[in-house]
Amino acid sequence: MYGDVTGLSKKETAKRLGSNVVQAWRRSLKARPPAAKKGGEFDPSLDRKYSDLTEEQIPLTESLEDCMERTRPLWDYKILRDLRKGNNVMIV
Repeated sequence: MYGDVTGLSKKETAKRLGSNVVQAWRRSLKARPPAAKKGGEFDPSLDRKYSDLTEEQIPLTESLEDCMERTRPLWDYKILRDLRKGNNVMIV
């Protein structure tokens, strides 16, 4: 989740927050962009594709490390298992 910079290009984000901040996010596993505003245009809890999740399960921002942790169970229990069986797996 890109938080409050959702929808902005890298150039627009750098202009708004500074190129040093953008580079810090890109080089770090733990740095997070500013959180999306609750009830704002990019609040993920307002997106119906997340309607089966609780508010605690929907991040308003996340680092690359957060994303890796969130998707790890799918990797471990589905994708990796299929790859070890010799199956092709397409991730989009």
